Order: sequence, then structure tokens, then C-alpha cells
Amino acid sequence: KKFPKFNCGSQKLVRDNVDKHFDDLKKLYFDLKLPPSNIDKKACHPSQTRNHNRFTVALGTLTQPMELQVKRSLQLNDIGHAANSIHSIAFNAEQTTMAVSSVCGGVKVYDFDRLLSQPEHFNSMCVIYPPQSIATYSATWSKIHTNQLAYCDHVGRLWIWDAMAMKTLKMFKEHTVRARPDEQQPINMRWPYCHCQFSMHYARTCFSASHDKSVRIWDTNMKSSVYVIRHKEANTGIQIIPSNDRAFAVSSGDSVFLYDTRKLSEPESVISAGEHRIAQFRMVGAHELAAVDVTGTVTHWNIHTGQLVCSYSGLANKGSCVAIGTAYGLPDDAGAGHGRFFFCGSNNRSVNCYCKHLEQPLLKQDFVRSSTYMLKYSATNCVGAIACKTEGSALYVAAGTGHAQLKILKLSQLSTDE
Repeated sequence: KKFPKFNCGSQKLVRDNVDKHFDDLKKLYFDLKLPPSNIDKKACHPSQTRNHNRFTVALGTLTQPMELQVKRSLQLNDIGHAANSIHSIAFNAEQTTMAVSSVCGGVKVYDFDRLLSQPEHFNSMCVIYPPQSIATYSATWSKIHTNQLAYCDHVGRLWIWDAMAMKTLKMFKEHTVRARPDEQQPINMRWPYCHCQFSMHYARTCFSASHDKSVRIWDTNMKSSVYVIRHKEANTGIQIIPSNDRAFAVSSGDSVFLYDTRKLSEPESVISAGEHRIAQFRMVGAHELAAVDVTGTVTHWNIHTGQLVCSYSGLANKGSCVAIGTAYGLPDDAGAGHGRFFFCGSNNRSVNCYCKHLEQPLLKQDFVRSSTYMLKYSATNCVGAIACKTEGSALYVAAGTGHAQLKILKLSQLSTDE
């Protein structure tokens, strides 16, 4: 294929990218174990084709100069509470509406396009629910009923809300609250919150996983949970597996448990991510997940084989809260249909952009510490919430920190001279 002609600045950027990630490329290249060129590629072992695709995608990414720009830097109204932090950010299925949940400000719902075009009206264009200021966690949208939003509050209740009609559809109260926070735990594990996810294919099914060590499956037409799973340690996240409409994954302690709803008595498999507790994890492909533990170690796993795909560096976490965001629908060059990029944030007030299979971050964006910040709450100044959406060839990243700061970033390819 003919390579594009870059200007001098782009050439230097490509050269720097390749130099920076040369060890990663070398490792991928020598892992190929490709057969001689006279052998038909169709006869290659699937693992050889997969390794070749990984190397091709990684090299192609490095030779396409990218930039991560700040499009908007915003401040929520509830800055007056020094302990406030944005806990989760979620886009609806159509990627037109964004929900932001925070420790002290409820759930705020924004029209994303208006947010970009009219930032001066940021705090007046949102819908706030519930009206009273309570701690809300893990807001998530239904993939089927696009106006339905689920979130959990500080006393363990799971709420199903119609964002268009602005009314509560259902409230469940079965998760319990721990007696008091453990100050020795990372800050995003001190709060007695739970996580929730809608099923991707069953409109009435919702899942929740809580620090009370229980995982509950809900039918929104029922008055109580239809099934309960109990773990030995607190649950720190739950994700639906996109390649299987009956499967979901739950992080508890230092492991990720994978379940099939047809057989809930025991997990289908267990991935042990290391010696430390998992703070957050996300699906980064049809069969892949990325997990961040409380020390800031990022690992990438294949859920079918249970094998470690890659470990990533450059995340200065130091035991505070972290976030992972990934974008589906931005195809990689191998045709996998899932994004090649994912993003991590940490308490050094930065967002790192990673390309899958490259250990070092591809790009980095720093937040500015708030001048009004109090030293005793400096731990909440980490980037603890990230969500992504695609728009054409660009990828937007919404990242939130403690003290209610929100940034909208845009990942796009640098223009080149033909």
C-alpha cells in the first residue's frame, strides 16, 4: 500500500511514536511465528493470523499521527462541597445524551451536542434527578429502552428512571450498607455503593453488584430480585459481555468472575488479575477485558482463554480511584468491530490513551488542579470517571474528577499534506 505523505512535523511525530513503542512492536513481531511466505495464509493457524493482525493494527496506529484535544473544560455547580467527585459518566445507546452521577449532586443528564456548542449554559441545560442532593453511583442507560436510566444511591437502592418523562419507574431496596467506611481503602472503594448494568438484549433485566458482596439479577416487572449470587469479598464492578447476550462479568477482590444466566450456581470461569484488589474493569472487545487494580496496574485479558494479553504502564495511581473508558463501534484495521483505543485516569489528574497491545500510553491529557482545593481532599482530585462515544472518524472522551470537574476530549487523526 502507498503510504501517505506527511509534513515534517508529522514525520517527526511518527518517528517519535515508533521509537517510543519500539520494544512493544518488537515483542509483537517476534510473537508472530509466521509461516514461510510460500504457504497459503488460509492454512495458517488462527493464532498466527491473530498475532499478525495485532502487529498490523499497532504499527498502523503509530504511523497515523493522532491528537487528544480538550474541547470543553467545565465545572459543575456543586463545587462548594469539597468532598464531591464525579463517580460515573454514561452515554445512551444513540450516544446523544450523557448522564453524570456524582457523590453529592444526584444524576445530571445533558444533551451532548448542546454541551459542546453552548458550554456557557452548562449548568442550566441539564436535568437533575433526584431533586434532592444524594450520592449517586454507576448511572447506566438501557440499550433497548433508550430513555431508561438506572443508577444506585448511597443507601444501596437501585432506581430505574425514565429520563424523558422524568419519573421513577421502579425502586429496589435489597442491597445493604456497610457500617462505616474503611479509611485504609482507596477512595473509590470507601463509599458503600453498588454498580448496575442493563441487559443488552432483554429489556426487563437489570444486574447489580454491591460492596455488600452480593450480585443481584432483577426483573423490572417484579418486586424483588429474581436471583442472588454471593462472593467472599466486596464487588467493585459489573459488565455485560458483548459477545454473549446471556453472560456478564463481576469483579470481586483480585478476580473477575464470569457468569452465564443459564447456570448461575457457579461461575463459568474466573480470571485472577493479580495480588491486589481490582478497582475497575471494562470490556475492551468482544472477548477481552481490561482491569485496573488499586495500585494502578492495568492488565488486558482474553476471557475465553483466561490468558493475559498485555500489561500497560504509565498509570500513576498510588492507591486512589481509577477509571477505564472504551469506545465500541470504532473498528480497528483487523475488522474486529471494537475500538482499538481505551482510556485510563488516575489521581495524578491525567487521562492516558492506550492502543491495545502497546504497553506505553499513546497520548496523555492532564487536568489542572483546582486552586480552591483543600489538601485533605486531594485524593478526590483523581480522574475517576470516563466514558467514550464515536462520531464519524473522531472519538470523544468525557472524563470527570473529584471536585466536580468535567472535561470533554476529542481523539482524532492529525491532518497531513498529500
